[in-house]
Amino acid sequence: MKKIFCGICLTLLLSSHAWAGDEYEKTVTVETLAKTSSSWDGSALPNYSTGVPEVTVLRIVIPPKVKLPVHKHPVINAGVLIKGELTVVR
Repeated sequence: MKKIFCGICLTLLLSSHAWAGDEYEKTVTVETLAKTSSSWDGSALPNYSTGVPEVTVLRIVIPPKVKLPVHKHPVINAGVLIKGELTVVR
């Protein structure tokens, strides 16, 4: 259950990636690892806000020294930092 929760959180964190300009698209890579509207047991996820929710798990690679523009994530999200540092501003 903990793995599922972490996966959902990671998905939501990364699902609203918004980079402005081609400069970021050339340096940041995004790979979709999973996308579903079903729970771990195959049942449909409960409706969220205005419709059927979708959980997406992404692998995002941001090379060293790359700065992303300031942006917001309109949904609940989480991430796992494997290596390096990430500065988050509020």
